[in-house]
Amino acid sequence: MSIDTIIALLGLLGTVVVAMTGQTRWMLGRIRDSDKDRSDAIKELHNRIDDTRDRYIRRDEVIEHLRRFEEALSRIETRLSTNK
Repeated sequence: MSIDTIIALLGLLGTVVVAMTGQTRWMLGRIRDSDKDRSDAIKELHNRIDDTRDRYIRRDEVIEHLRRFEEALSRIETRLSTNK
């Protein structure tokens, strides 16, 4: 092998290494940006879930109150129907 061939191979090797390094850095940057976007979307979803939990009550907590309202309405209907 001549010195020119060795220099050409080293130049080619250096070019490939630089290209692969650049491509890897670019790809990692895209992944990082995608993760940030996904993380922001997940945080927004959790905020919406927390807001819903804080603003609304659970159905099982309301069932007893609804039952009492229904019983009271039933008694009122009974009284109204007997007073006719």
